[in-house]
Amino acid sequence: MIKDARNGKELIRLVATEKKKIEFDWDEHIKFVESIGGKLFTDEDVKAIKELRKRSKERAKRLNW
Repeated sequence: MIKDARNGKELIRLVATEKKKIEFDWDEHIKFVESIGGKLFTDEDVKAIKELRKRSKERAKRLNW
């Protein structure tokens, strides 16, 4: 809830409606990272991102996601 500081009246109330499962497409992300590789990321950065992807997939399997 956001209130007006002067008079304490409620201005806005944010209410969660529904939880949505957010899916992140690692394959597309890796393709993107590789496509801009030398322009933005070093080879070490790309390796680190790939390792993060691998660990995230392994963890998701352990958690049955």
